[in-house]
Amino acid sequence: DPLLDIQIINLELIESDKSILIKRKESNQKDLKRGDDNAKIIDSMLNKVEKILNDEKLISQFLNTFSNDELIELKKLQLLTAKPVLYALNKDSIGENIDGDDTDD
Repeated sequence: DPLLDIQIINLELIESDKSILIKRKESNQKDLKRGDDNAKIIDSMLNKVEKILNDEKLISQFLNTFSNDELIELKKLQLLTAKPVLYALNKDSIGENIDGDDTDD
């Protein structure tokens, strides 16, 4: 089932990004304690990222919710779910379409 495959792939990407997020949040806490102004921007961005990932969504679907400063910091993390996604589907000529329609295109 192609839709199930996409869901599984997305969940694996989300889990990978969560591990990066945890490490970055820990290191940013030290910067926050020192009063680093940029750490506040990073903290805001990390909190948004955490909510999106906990909702099992891709960050790329919510890029418009980040400020320009947050986007700059987000790109530095190189999270997999923040990158554009292209899915390729193998289909034989008599197989089913992703929506279950058997008609040839």
